[in-house]
Amino acid sequence: MSKALSLDLRVRVLEAVAERLSHRAAAACFGVSAASISRWLQTGTR
Repeated sequence: MSKALSLDLRVRVLEAVAERLSHRAAAACFGVSAASISRWLQTGTR
């Protein structure tokens, strides 16, 4: 099972996506999965 990611990291990733970075590019940049980013956007995690 994977470890929980910090709220700070989630905020930084979502800010990068909001500034027009693709999910895949943000995932590679921050070391998270693109699926996690999609899930965070759907659930409104901020």
